[in-house]
This record gives sequence, C-alpha cells and structure tokens, in this order.
Amino acid sequence: MILDWPGIQFDLARALHGDHYIELYAPLPAEGSLRSETRVVDVLDKGSGALIISEITTFDARSGKKLAMQLKNKKMVGSGNFGGARMSPHEKRGAEIP
Repeated sequence: MILDWPGIQFDLARALHGDHYIELYAPLPAEGSLRSETRVVDVLDKGSGALIISEITTFDARSGKKLAMQLKNKKMVGSGNFGGARMSPHEKRGAEIP
C-alpha cells in the first residue's frame, strides 16, 4: 500500500477494496512455491476519492514461469480532487453479465 504519494493524503480507515481482475496463464501447482511481485501502476482522481491500481504478477518460484496476473483497485475515499487523470490504460473491463 502506498502512503506517501506526493500531493495525496491517505486515511487507511477510508480505504475500500474495489474491482479485482485475474488472468491465469497456466494451472497453479498443487505443490511448490510461488513468487509474487506487486507494483502500483496508476493513481486516478475519481473526484470524491483516489483510485489506486496495483498489478500483482505471480510466478512459479523454481522455474520462473509466469502463472497469473491480477489487477486490484483500492478506493481511497476523500482523497480525490487532486487534478490527476480520471481514466487509465491499465483498467480492465470485466466480462458482461449474461
């Protein structure tokens, strides 16, 4: 979690988990070790709050094979209106509900 983004004040009591997007590239092993790398890919100004988009990439620890990628959004209520972008090329749309 990022707490010192320049120009943005965060209050963890006002953090909400938003969308969570997952892509699987290979079956997850029943045994073994995984390694995940997390990075913040964008911080958006949604007016009433900031939206932090994080990407988590998971690898098989032994082979280094990329197994999965997740994007998760965390809404920081009350941290918006800082003049940042409102949309991101990193956002993924979910499947249409039938």
